[in-house]
Amino acid sequence: MTPTPDHFYMNNHDSHPRGIQVTAKALAEIHTALSRDGISSQQGGMRLKVEGGGCAGLTCKAMVEAAPGGSDRILQIDGARLFLDPRSFIFLFESTLDYQETPPAGFTVKSKHGTNGFCGCPTAVPTR
Repeated sequence: MTPTPDHFYMNNHDSHPRGIQVTAKALAEIHTALSRDGISSQQGGMRLKVEGGGCAGLTCKAMVEAAPGGSDRILQIDGARLFLDPRSFIFLFESTLDYQETPPAGFTVKSKHGTNGFCGCPTAVPTR
């Protein structure tokens, strides 16, 4: 596949300088959530959505979805896909998505530039 302006391909979870780095733990949890909800990784993916709120002004929500939206940026990482609306992509650009297993378990976002206004509290993926 040839990359388009809104579709980025990453060969592994930490090699692409123009996207979002995904740790091995987060990648495994994305695959687990897709499998749990019966969604194919070729069609569906994990949506990351930035919203106002949280203790630092912004919060990032993670949700499993069966297909991307029409204006989504799609990042492919080791067989998993991340869906980001254009606004969320701007906020998450060059950040790292990690997964914290200890309570409260969930995904966390860290900026390579230090503090980026994100609440440090993990976000759990809702079950269907």
